[in-house]
Amino acid sequence: MDIDKRKISANALEKLRQTIINQFAEGQFHTTGIRAICQQAGVSPQTIYKYYGTKEKLLLACIEQDLAQLTINAKQKMAEANSTQQKLLALNNAQFEFYAQHPAIARLAFMNVPAAFWIQQNSSAQKEFQELLVEQFTLAQQEQLLNKELNLTLIQDITSGAVARVIIRWLLNDCQEDLTQIGREFFNVMWMTTQ
Repeated sequence: MDIDKRKISANALEKLRQTIINQFAEGQFHTTGIRAICQQAGVSPQTIYKYYGTKEKLLLACIEQDLAQLTINAKQKMAEANSTQQKLLALNNAQFEFYAQHPAIARLAFMNVPAAFWIQQNSSAQKEFQELLVEQFTLAQQEQLLNKELNLTLIQDITSGAVARVIIRWLLNDCQEDLTQIGREFFNVMWMTTQ
């Protein structure tokens, strides 16, 4: 019986994850190939391709626990809110605050994982976050904060696309602006409030 020597240990996966995130934090990921990353992390490229198949799936796997933390943060903030609009604000703020604190994760999520991966819901954590969003949009329609005739999938796509564009612009400007404040302004624009 052959023993598969390509199994990846939890420690090796965490080292790979940290290597990739550090490459982004230093802005070196695009100049470093997958082989160099694997070498630095002590994992063979064959193991990576066996477990993930593509670079995009590897990147997604590396940030999945971070995306899960974003969802946890959002749920905690939403639990403190009293109205649907406040819950939407909490969800919005949690997202922008999270990426402001984790720009390397933002680079991976918004500049390197293709949008198709998000739309196809390849990330269980991202799927859960999107379900929170749709749940609040549904309540907003029921409470007449949103027109009941509007297609919720379209609202979700427009909102998610706009968030991505705002965060990408922030990243391209070397994260010099206050993303948390931009997030609050984003909410005001989306909901036309003066909070």
